[in-house]
Amino acid sequence: ARVVRDAIEEPAHVNYPATALHKLPRAAFFVTEGAAKLLSQRQLVALQALKVVDDQVVQRVLIALSVKLHKRLVDLTAEDVAADPLAACAV
Repeated sequence: ARVVRDAIEEPAHVNYPATALHKLPRAAFFVTEGAAKLLSQRQLVALQALKVVDDQVVQRVLIALSVKLHKRLVDLTAEDVAADPLAACAV
């Protein structure tokens, strides 16, 4: 799932070999639901589909945001949360 996410969401770079497909005008990815589980848009759709966003979900989302931003949880700001679609949806 990480390779799929990197191939689709990262900019073209040698560290992400599958991003070379970005340069092909008709390149398409056909992935399974499991392979797509780390894609940002897929995670947002799954979060929006939840009937109830419980504390465990909010905690998971905020921890992921803090790791992504290289910040401690207590150092996350309202702006950090608002700028991240997944965190903004969860909170």
